[in-house]
Amino acid sequence: MNYQRLSAMDLAVAAALILINGALSLILKLGMGFRLPWASVRTVVQL
Repeated sequence: MNYQRLSAMDLAVAAALILINGALSLILKLGMGFRLPWASVRTVVQL
C-alpha cells in the first residue's frame, strides 16, 4: 500500500479552503455552515 505524504502547507491549504467554503455558505445562507466543520472532522479522523 502506498501512502501520500502531506506537508504542513498541504494541510494549511485544505483548512483554508474549508474555512472559505464555510464563510461563503454563511454569507449566501446555504445552510452548510454548521455541517461542514463536522464533515471535516470526520474526514480527518478517517485518514
